[in-house]
Amino acid sequence: MIKLEKGYCSTENKKKLISQLAAEHYNRVVEKKGTYVSPIKKLKEALDSERAITSQISEINLKVKFLETVTNEDEFKRLLTSPLEKFDEIIDDYKEFNPLFEDEGYKFFLDLFGYPRLRQLRLMYLLAKDLGIKACPYCNSNYILTIKKSKKANLHFDHFYSKSKYPYLSLNFYNLIPCCATCNTAKSNKDFNHKDYIHPYKDSFADKFDFITDRDAIFDMILNGNKDLNEMKVMLKPKKGHEAHVDRHDKTFNLSEIYNEHSDIVYEVYAKQYIYTEQFKSLIINNFEGKFSKEEINRFILGNYISTSEINKRPLSKLMQDIQKEAKNVIETNR
Repeated sequence: MIKLEKGYCSTENKKKLISQLAAEHYNRVVEKKGTYVSPIKKLKEALDSERAITSQISEINLKVKFLETVTNEDEFKRLLTSPLEKFDEIIDDYKEFNPLFEDEGYKFFLDLFGYPRLRQLRLMYLLAKDLGIKACPYCNSNYILTIKKSKKANLHFDHFYSKSKYPYLSLNFYNLIPCCATCNTAKSNKDFNHKDYIHPYKDSFADKFDFITDRDAIFDMILNGNKDLNEMKVMLKPKKGHEAHVDRHDKTFNLSEIYNEHSDIVYEVYAKQYIYTEQFKSLIINNFEGKFSKEEINRFILGNYISTSEINKRPLSKLMQDIQKEAKNVIETNR
């Protein structure tokens, strides 16, 4: 939800910029450890095998040319660490190789690049851990967690640019988006790009829309005891200029449908805003001064993080923050 700009390198025990984590990701991928074989070695072995074939079939020659290109270590690093702004340039450079990936031909190259192997290794756990987020950046409605004891990442990695269409970008740091299983399934193999869709390393989705609800219906619930949550609707209100991005994101990840299942939480946020007046909150803050900060008490009352910068720490934080702001305006107007 919030643009991912910094992380925490678990191996070096210090904060780092995303670009630095991308470089660390490259080092982990190419480093030989135990039975793990670097993708470059696998690609070079495939190149030697293809060169040994004497047939002059054009597809074989194209395959050799592709393998010669990607086994250059500088080029391999470019494929793994180039930021999003360079993706169009890379895709243009590799368009001659597109026939190789048709009719599931991409699977051969995907295996050589080693993404199936990486999924089973601690490398993906470290990547997820270094980013340090706990809520899915696509939907902000589900947890994505790393389990320290088992060294496993309890999440999926989505290829923002399809791995079947661009297998040479399958290991690129910026093309591996940690997300929940629901969003990964919803997106499936859809062909995204960073211009038409919201990318977590480029954009803050939270800045592009607000969650809103039917103010009259929910205020009626509080004042008159009408608790029929079926009357409540949760909607995404795009900010000016972002309508198309929000619409595409909503349709892909079914956000409107998902968030309308949380009408009970929306009601509770409104009710707590009604109950906890500013005077009441001040009384609580004063009574527990020295034990809890004002920010902590406000977080306890909301039941989630209250700062926009912390949306990635807990699911539904975007929804609850937006609805709290709306409720505050409605209640202050009607008191």
